[in-house]
Amino acid sequence: GDLRNVQGLLDHIYHPGSIIIELMGKIESFSYEWEALTGGSVTSLKFSSGAVGTLHMPGLRNSVSPLERSEVVGERASVVVENGVKVTYYRPATRPAYGRSASFLVDNDEAPLYWEPEFSLGQLYNKNIFYLGYVSEVLHFCESVFTQTPPEKGTLEQAREIAKLFEGFCTTEPGVRAVLNEPAAVN
Repeated sequence: GDLRNVQGLLDHIYHPGSIIIELMGKIESFSYEWEALTGGSVTSLKFSSGAVGTLHMPGLRNSVSPLERSEVVGERASVVVENGVKVTYYRPATRPAYGRSASFLVDNDEAPLYWEPEFSLGQLYNKNIFYLGYVSEVLHFCESVFTQTPPEKGTLEQAREIAKLFEGFCTTEPGVRAVLNEPAAVN
């Protein structure tokens, strides 16, 4: 097909794709729904591990709202990253009695933890090339070259998995499940 029709997807799929592949591993299959007027989409993902996830790419995002929001939900805990720099870790906590608790507050050792860069000092780490990970990516690659060891992140295998996702979007109609990696054998 004509790649000009999916240029926006090609421009944007690698960033969320790299996060998804790094955290969740290979995608076994996916299906998506797409709105042609705005380009917004929602994608249902099934991973080779058996986990499931979603990728939401809104078409009419407010231009002043944060560009990205990632959330990973585990067993009784979750992590949310807003705009690539604000991290909230929702630790496992005892749920207050439903309809009987007078306060939404939990004990300090169960309360969410929140991190955000300190932006007021003229430090290197306050530059977006640092907190968005570009410097650490280049350092990781350079160290791999100098030590003659394969990179552990941003590998060709990971790039291939993201390319398979992109190709799947290009060759699969909305609402149809596409298989990217054959399901693992069940014992």
